Amino acid sequence: MIDINRDKKLALQWLENQDGEMDSETLVYLSIHGFEDCADFCASKTYCPEGACNCLRQIFPTPNHYQLYLELRQIYLEWIKLAVISTATPKEEIDKISKDRRKN
Repeated sequence: MIDINRDKKLALQWLENQDGEMDSETLVYLSIHGFEDCADFCASKTYCPEGACNCLRQIFPTPNHYQLYLELRQIYLEWIKLAVISTATPKEEIDKISKDRRKN
């Protein structure tokens, strides 16, 4: 059974926490593979402030680590989009764009 008051207190402490370590390999792995949002099945998320649920607190030592993850995840997804576009664009078109850029 979850102690709601204790969970809220832990969430507030986590939101104020600035100290913590997370190795870069884990952060990169999560950024590439993603972190499953627990919105549909996490009771903690419904009452903890600013979404600081137990699921996030168990993975990310501080809110700063979570924010960094979100930024890295966004960058990774943009890179994937660019990779898809570049593989779908004929090489001749890419060469033409490159030549046009060099002229300007």
